[in-house]
Amino acid sequence: PAKVQQPPPGDQGNGCLYQLDLIENAQAGDLVRIYNEEFASTPFVRAVTEAAQRGVDVQFVMTYEPPSAKFGPSQSMVNLSKVAAAVPADSTLPGVTVTLFGPQAVFSDVLYIHAKAILVKGADGSFKGGFVGSENLASGSMGYNRELGLPLTSADTQVVNLIQETFDADFASQANTTKWNKSTPYAVTDEWNSTPEAPASERASADGSPGALEARDTKPVRGGPGVTG
Repeated sequence: PAKVQQPPPGDQGNGCLYQLDLIENAQAGDLVRIYNEEFASTPFVRAVTEAAQRGVDVQFVMTYEPPSAKFGPSQSMVNLSKVAAAVPADSTLPGVTVTLFGPQAVFSDVLYIHAKAILVKGADGSFKGGFVGSENLASGSMGYNRELGLPLTSADTQVVNLIQETFDADFASQANTTKWNKSTPYAVTDEWNSTPEAPASERASADGSPGALEARDTKPVRGGPGVTG
């Protein structure tokens, strides 16, 4: 957090706006699949919320982060719960559904979700676009880090199909997972929250820590990558 940023962060041609456009351009009836390790960027929280409210079916696969003794609830988990409640429980819209794998401090052999990808499928079943890379949905990755990613099109059939199939299997997994959705926007057992935060957690790094992100005084682009308050 104390390191000097020179030059200040900004859009240097990275994948932030490309990924935002994938979500913002999704229409009612489309399916958006999102793999990520973090969900702490204000523009992405807004984009997912608005997509759900216009009838887009949004699906997440992530790993649950227990509350931190220092920072309290993880900003990513707070944001996921918010978007899961983006549409009322009695709405006919699909809304946002999240599959969270349990913390490894509780389940030593559980899968840890480190993948980062966004895939958009049209209501007619066609592939509309996607992205796969190293960026977390957090201001550190979007505005400060050197990351790599690739846009995906309908020409990338083999890659897209493999990611979709893997995502769908993880999304449907019932082993050491929980589901958040419009009916239950927050659901974990006490056991999941009573565990100490893993030392290797991304939140302990400059990329994920809410305190670190706030200390950076991020100058957003287009409403910008930033941590929600």
